[in-house]
Amino acid sequence: MTFENSQNADGYWAGQDFVYQTGNDVEPLKLDMWMAPHTPLPVAHTHPKQVEYFRVISGAFDIKLDGRQRTMTPGESITVKAGAWHSVGNATDDAAVVYTELTPGLRTQAFYDELRELENLH
Repeated sequence: MTFENSQNADGYWAGQDFVYQTGNDVEPLKLDMWMAPHTPLPVAHTHPKQVEYFRVISGAFDIKLDGRQRTMTPGESITVKAGAWHSVGNATDDAAVVYTELTPGLRTQAFYDELRELENLH
């Protein structure tokens, strides 16, 4: 897997995610998040100043929010309020694509890019 970004007219690929808008202090980060099969739920995390919205495009998407886990399917969506503890994954045998917005975007895309650079070191 490579994490090189390639530009196009509508956005760019960042690893397995397609970024539509990188966001800033006002505008949201908008992307299609690709999740490999059997992606475990990571340690719960929170975004103290951001609302996170997920809409399943294809596959199944697991979310644990406020201690309750559910599996979402194409067409379903959920909004995670700022400060809410959550984790996401994909327990199925098929990849999932989930449209995601973090509002405001802040420096989230730069953070993701730095994580990918660290991953490429291994």
